[in-house]
Amino acid sequence: MTGPFEVPVLGPAGEVDAWEFTGSETADVCTLTATAPAGGTWSGEGDDWFDALRAVRVALDGDGFLPLCAGARLNAGSSGMLADTTRGRYVYLLEPRRTPRKPVWIFAPAEPDEVASVADQEAFFERWLSAPPRRNLLEPVAGLLREAWFRVRYR
Repeated sequence: MTGPFEVPVLGPAGEVDAWEFTGSETADVCTLTATAPAGGTWSGEGDDWFDALRAVRVALDGDGFLPLCAGARLNAGSSGMLADTTRGRYVYLLEPRRTPRKPVWIFAPAEPDEVASVADQEAFFERWLSAPPRRNLLEPVAGLLREAWFRVRYR
């Protein structure tokens, strides 16, 4: 993931501008740089691309900027396996009390009302981890029906 590619960024006054994001990686470190149209530059490093994006976002948060991408969404989170297999290029969009579903690219577009600060995102992730998953009430019944089906079918 080297780029350059454009990512919309929400500014402190509510304006949205297309910023240029570029990246480089070594065996140990991913480095991501965000460049504003006005010329400011913010960089961050991490073990993977999601960590590097998080480091850039910490710097941007202080200046009132929010990238409008999936990796900046309030409900974006990763697992160790997903981070290892994609080097942080993908995250899950988490739903309370549900197991993670389909991964999305960290730079997929997001709406302004979907993104949040790094602190808010981390707090959401902690709440998501601590909430017990919702149980499907029909799963035990479905299991019994499957078992009965196999017993009848494979007698």
